[in-house]
Amino acid sequence: MGYGWGPPTCWQGWVVIAAFVVLQSVGALFLLPDKHGAFLACMTVLLTGFIGICRWKGESPSWRWVPPSPLFSSKIDKTRPDPF
Repeated sequence: MGYGWGPPTCWQGWVVIAAFVVLQSVGALFLLPDKHGAFLACMTVLLTGFIGICRWKGESPSWRWVPPSPLFSSKIDKTRPDPF
């Protein structure tokens, strides 16, 4: 829920996500706990690149709202007052 993209629709999108996660993990493994500044710079570059690829190759980002589930809304007893 919120602003952004949906899940990838083709295998290339999943590869980009997997590469992003692997590169973050490698950066954390080699740069933490000693080099916090280098880690922050590395994550900034990775995130900027990831968002850039998403904007370049993906659909336009939009607001994505999840409608309330009818399973929960039908079970609420509206005749009783709210205790809160």
